[in-house]
Amino acid sequence: MNWDKTEQLRHAAQYSWRFLRKGERKNIMELKRELELIGYDGMVASLSAESIIHGWKEAGWIKISPNGRELRLTEAGIEQFAQWKEEDSLWEQGTTETIKLAKRLKAGEPATNLRKMAQVIGNGILTSVHDPYTDEKALETLQKLKGLGVEISKNLRLLTAPKSVKAAASVVSFLHDLNIEMVNQWELRGVLKLQETT
Repeated sequence: MNWDKTEQLRHAAQYSWRFLRKGERKNIMELKRELELIGYDGMVASLSAESIIHGWKEAGWIKISPNGRELRLTEAGIEQFAQWKEEDSLWEQGTTETIKLAKRLKAGEPATNLRKMAQVIGNGILTSVHDPYTDEKALETLQKLKGLGVEISKNLRLLTAPKSVKAAASVVSFLHDLNIEMVNQWELRGVLKLQETT
């Protein structure tokens, strides 16, 4: 095996992450044994299983438990895995074009959808979002997009109208905490009118 480090990290990940779903954990000792069985033993141009795991951690694709016994995929790892799958699919189809974005997002594929959104935004700066159903989950999605490299204005405007005063209060509270944590001044618009009229 004379691939470079990047290719080996990819191959090992595609082999061993296949059955890992979001939030699931993998025993590191078992994983090392599996990687050694497929040739990652640190001999002649091959990374060791330990180097593979270290490389994944450096790339931000995995998080290791405090006791060092288990690992799980991060959002970045899930995104990377989805990208590799798309690249392999294009190769199988016999095309060498770059991945074309489908305009429609796919239900049940949050990682792929996040990557598509990040690609659509590209090098632009996200300054406003119009989502009539903005909730805590939507705000978490914005955090994840930021983690994928999307530039979001510190003064982001969120135009929304939650269904009830209770929902509005929850979103306002969550956004307040988020702004403190991320040192932002994101602003919800539409919520105050709802609160005033009820």
